[in-house]
Amino acid sequence: MRWRLTCISDTHAGSLVGLAPRGGIPHPDGVTISTSPTSEWLWTHYEAMLEREADEAKSADRHALVFVGDIMDGLMHHGTTELYHPDASVERWISEQVVKTAVDALAPTDLFVILGTPSHVGKNASSEEGVGKMLAAVYPGIFRRPNEHRYGWGVLRMELDGLLVDIRHHGKLGQLPHTRESYQKRYAFDVWSSQAMYQDGVPAQLAIRAHRHKFADSGPVPPHKTLTRLISLPCWQLSTEWARSMAFEEAPDIGMVGLEVRDGRIADVLPQIVYPTLEAQTWRP
Repeated sequence: MRWRLTCISDTHAGSLVGLAPRGGIPHPDGVTISTSPTSEWLWTHYEAMLEREADEAKSADRHALVFVGDIMDGLMHHGTTELYHPDASVERWISEQVVKTAVDALAPTDLFVILGTPSHVGKNASSEEGVGKMLAAVYPGIFRRPNEHRYGWGVLRMELDGLLVDIRHHGKLGQLPHTRESYQKRYAFDVWSSQAMYQDGVPAQLAIRAHRHKFADSGPVPPHKTLTRLISLPCWQLSTEWARSMAFEEAPDIGMVGLEVRDGRIADVLPQIVYPTLEAQTWRP
């Protein structure tokens, strides 16, 4: 059997530097809020990447689409004012357009929501649970819930034709460009050993993490070994005021990741990434 797994994370809907559709955003009072140039730039790449991912998924027998947390930016994150509007209904509308655009473009057979960071998605993931409830109502035949009480997954362990996959929003990442690759391999071993140390523990063969807004891949595992391959996901938000204050030297990676699983093995990994140029302008006399 051939599976396609598409992972989209950290869309941060509601942020002026996050994803938002073209043509403006409706406010309950009847006015239209203009879409920022940054959001329009992101949306152009979003549509283009969804189109390519849909084409890649055509040959799959089944296709799982996973939103890996922080769908929305939240109204309380570090006191930010970089929002389209402090009205929660505006953020909710943008969030719904973001996820529905992806679902309609990709037409998956299975749809999941992973719960993100409380400061973005609310205590107990209340905002993200709301989006999950909407998706369950609009796409009842494909939306997968962990149980009858929740719509989103804190940890999603899924078996795709024999391949055990572990997906969570929060993960670690090397912060220095020249050490990130080696750190990703160390972190992959940490995931593997942490899951193997318990009695009857079965480590995932593939682990997917997000939250850090950078793409990284520990790389293929040789067939004679049983280690975990670890992939960290890119995002859909440029640097915020808070991120700049944390002195991150690099811009975030923009994009999504698609994987092909064939006969229980990872056959292909397709990261679609846009690397923004330096966000500061150069002054010249």
